[in-house]
Amino acid sequence: EKENLKAKLRRLGLCVPTYIYDLPSLGNGIIADYLVEKISDKGPDIVVIDGINALSLEDERRFSHLVLHRGLASTAPLIVVKEGREISPVDYIADNLVELRYRFVRGSLLREMRIVKTRSRPANMHVMPFDIMDGKGIFFFVPGSTQLNVGSDKITTGAPEIDNVLNGGIEVGSIVVVAGPPTGIASKLLVLTAVAVAESGYKVLYHHHYKFPTFRLFAERLGARVDHPNITWLYHPAEEHMSVGWWYKSATLVTEGNYVLHVADNYEIVVSLVGRRTIHRAVSLYRDVVGNKAVTVAVFNSVKIWRSLAENMSGLVDYIFIFTDRHLTIRKAPTLLEPLKFSYTVRGRRVIFEKV
Repeated sequence: EKENLKAKLRRLGLCVPTYIYDLPSLGNGIIADYLVEKISDKGPDIVVIDGINALSLEDERRFSHLVLHRGLASTAPLIVVKEGREISPVDYIADNLVELRYRFVRGSLLREMRIVKTRSRPANMHVMPFDIMDGKGIFFFVPGSTQLNVGSDKITTGAPEIDNVLNGGIEVGSIVVVAGPPTGIASKLLVLTAVAVAESGYKVLYHHHYKFPTFRLFAERLGARVDHPNITWLYHPAEEHMSVGWWYKSATLVTEGNYVLHVADNYEIVVSLVGRRTIHRAVSLYRDVVGNKAVTVAVFNSVKIWRSLAENMSGLVDYIFIFTDRHLTIRKAPTLLEPLKFSYTVRGRRVIFEKV
């Protein structure tokens, strides 16, 4: 059991404890005194008892009495792990009570933490989601995440008419939503934008959820250089988004690859699979990791699905572009006071916009 614990901790990127003791092998009646003796003798920086349920009620009561009266927790933090919600002796001496729980939503595992008790201060009853990632340990999604301060650099949208009204383009560090009808016009036009950004000298990661994306063929027929060396095409099955950890991996891929534009296409598929609540947490996590290093564009080939998210997601999004088969409406941008509407036509491999 000790070796299994060490292997698991190493896989998660966590330090292995200096001392590990197998308490159940000791038998009831002496565990409490044994614990207190080891804590006093070793002088550790922190103590974890996993789990207190292995002790008999009498041993737990005696252990709580010894901890309290010898002041053991004053020399090193003492963390006690307990399964279940039943009140037991250790609850009464605890300065803090933290509840961890998990549940399944649409087949996706959601882990949550709730602070139940904090001595001498009001308890924050917010539920804080978290995930456990190999090599990274535990990552908490801070409640109430808001927009980050975007960078001062800007990249082109591929359309001078749009760049002009946005004072030079999209600010690096932004989250952008592009939504359009099921015809896929949003995806098709984003490929042209990706090529224009790549030709401007920036690295582009184009992440899609179809093995053979038809929007790429659309751009090729127009003469766009979809094989530009600055563009990386990444196919990723939508089903793997069921784990929030994918967004962490995606953000890490963007930062380590030094990509300035990350296009995540076909997000109507992802939302349909994982649900709105998971998407909100995942985007919060992604944004915290990427920071001000890239522009990220989420493409929805369903305005209806985007609108089902908009109420909860708008605080995390900096720009919102809504396409129809004939018009583009910019509904949100940092310098925009009211929505702007454009008509557009595709000429050659460029999209020409005209303000309505």
